[in-house]
Amino acid sequence: MYALRHFLFWYLGGYSRLDRKHFNIIVALAFLPATVMMVSQWLNKAQDVSQKWDPMLREMGRNLGQSASGGMPDAASTQAAVEAFMGSIQGDDGIAWASVVSLLTFIALLPIVQMRLRDMGKRNGQQMWLWTAAIYAGSAVQLLDMAKISLGALGWLAGGVSFVLLAWICIARGKPVPKPMPAYEKPVDAP
Repeated sequence: MYALRHFLFWYLGGYSRLDRKHFNIIVALAFLPATVMMVSQWLNKAQDVSQKWDPMLREMGRNLGQSASGGMPDAASTQAAVEAFMGSIQGDDGIAWASVVSLLTFIALLPIVQMRLRDMGKRNGQQMWLWTAAIYAGSAVQLLDMAKISLGALGWLAGGVSFVLLAWICIARGKPVPKPMPAYEKPVDAP
């Protein structure tokens, strides 16, 4: 119980600092599940797209072969294949779990990001929250994207700013810790 209480005081305390090395290790380990899920979704989507393209490409290839040999291509079957393909790629309404896990990880890392900002010298309360809001702009866009609300170019800009600032706090050096002044006593004159 003591270890949990000590961890929570460190994690949620407003005084902790986190150096660059430990911040990068924590971020890499925290985003590992979301990265694995995202790569898995990309591979599944690529496989689905290749399966959806196959009938249309076969039909178009058959028609091209017919027209090259002097025959008349079958426009109706090509049109049907293209319409079937376009209907199949409209996208699913399923939940993008990698985005959900990534967003929850970003929210859970909020105290860690603030510890790193403190280590970089951004200690002022208002300044700390402005930096944090700029870093988390990409997460807000991701949340709106999951709600099917598109921001267009503004979303890309917010995501880019968030990425650049997060990369910067991963690379930037921390400020030295101020050392307390030694407590010297006033010299006493000897008799």
